[in-house]
Order: sequence, then C-alpha cells, then structure tokens
Amino acid sequence: MPVSESAASLMTAYTKDNHEALVKEAKDTRMGHEEFLDGILAKEAGYRRANRVQRKLREAHFPYRKYL
Repeated sequence: MPVSESAASLMTAYTKDNHEALVKEAKDTRMGHEEFLDGILAKEAGYRRANRVQRKLREAHFPYRKYL
C-alpha cells in the first residue's frame, strides 16, 4: 500500500501531503528511523494543533479579530 493511501486511512493529513519531502529530507540528512518517525509525529501534531486553533476560532463566530 502506498504511503499516501496509508496516511489517508490513518487520517494523518500532513504526512499524506508531505511524505515525499519528508523522506527526501531524511535521506539528505542521513536521519535514523527513530529520529525520522519522531520528526513526522512532531510535525503531524503541530499541524493538527494549528488546525484545531483555526477551527475553534472559526466556530466561535467572533464579530472581528482583536490584537493585543
């Protein structure tokens, strides 16, 4: 099963969209398996966190954005 299909079935959007670049980066830097997996999971978590914040802001229906 291709990486994009596996990532889609696991619902890991960042990995599905960026797996080729992540693998290329790992090969270029001679990253180990554990370090590679740690990097993918960290990036996926950051992507989900950012999306969650954006979704919550959208769902809040604030009349306008306030900046401090």
